[in-house]
Amino acid sequence: MPARRAAVAALISVFLLHGQEREEAPYFSLTAEETVPPGGEATVLVRATGIRQLEFRLYRVRDPRAFFLNLGDPDRFPSRPARLYSPRTPIEKLAEWKVRIRTRLRNLARMQFSPENRSKIRAWLQKDRQQPRTPAAAAPSFAELPLLNPDQLVRRWTQTVQSREPWQAAAVRIPLEQAGVYVLEATDQERQAYTVLLSTPLTAVVKVWQGNAALRVVDRSSGRARSGCRVEMLDLAGKSTLGESLTDSDGVVRFELREAPGQ
Repeated sequence: MPARRAAVAALISVFLLHGQEREEAPYFSLTAEETVPPGGEATVLVRATGIRQLEFRLYRVRDPRAFFLNLGDPDRFPSRPARLYSPRTPIEKLAEWKVRIRTRLRNLARMQFSPENRSKIRAWLQKDRQQPRTPAAAAPSFAELPLLNPDQLVRRWTQTVQSREPWQAAAVRIPLEQAGVYVLEATDQERQAYTVLLSTPLTAVVKVWQGNAALRVVDRSSGRARSGCRVEMLDLAGKSTLGESLTDSDGVVRFELREAPGQ
């Protein structure tokens, strides 16, 4: 009997250790869900396991059209391998919802001030709590991304991303002073993760139905329609354009979608 109990205890210990090794396998990912106005801050959620801090590199894309056409799948970079996730728990979903609500309320409050005033307020709030960032001089060469190179680097810094609880995501806030398309890269010197950030003073409402698409462009601050905006619809899978036109006086542009052969 004692031998059987010892064997069972040893077996349980093996399973527990194996589970801990799997749970603590180094891994991290980046998620950005909203666009921001120029001068605003993009909130990037970092989920990390077995990672305490990461080096971040922010690039500004010079040719957004060529970038997206070469990107292919908008949800995944070509060089990034797929990863299977376990379903998110209710606690994880609740934490994400709280972050989204907080971000929207913060952005709503920030819209009441000009970019210059926001910059002064941010500097005043952070004056007494700034912490020295870890030097990044020993970082490896930049990871290869479509159409990106070191000349497009905007910022580079190292930041702690460890959360209090395993199911929580650390929020990293990225100031985007100019309108444009950005790529944020994170690395622990062995692995890389990427996400795309958009900064624009405009917002668009898109409606797609059988064989047609309509898009309305408005100013994100005032909600007024923006006429004369050049809009191009791209087929990322086919690496081609589906149409190009200017918005009318109501800020609306319409496209007739061509069906791919065999569809």
